Amino acid sequence: MQQAKEQINKNLPITQEQLQEKAKEDLKKQANEKIQSPGFELILAVSGLITAVYMLRRRR
Repeated sequence: MQQAKEQINKNLPITQEQLQEKAKEDLKKQANEKIQSPGFELILAVSGLITAVYMLRRRR
């Protein structure tokens, strides 16, 4: 198992430290994208509630 790990590490064009740094950068990028993404689900939920209220008031 250890030999296989060493062989894989030798064949990689980047070091483990570089890989960890890249993973950290990607994680930060994904977190920022999620924070800045529009609230599409919120829009659907609010429009559903408005529709439900409209239909209930219309029945009366």
